[in-house]
Amino acid sequence: MALTPKQVDARLVYPVTSRQIDYRGAVIREWGVEWSKRDIVYEFSNGRKFQDSFTQGGPYGPRS
Repeated sequence: MALTPKQVDARLVYPVTSRQIDYRGAVIREWGVEWSKRDIVYEFSNGRKFQDSFTQGGPYGPRS
């Protein structure tokens, strides 16, 4: 007995499930305190380091 197109379609349809994923929360859980540390933008050979300034928005902040 052959199946009708409607019967074939009914067998191929699965219930749709969805959920919201908090990617920011997942990254923070994975990286821990390392995520919120300031990036070192330059380091001299003597060990002196310059960190990124969050107050200026980093490299993507507003330009004056």
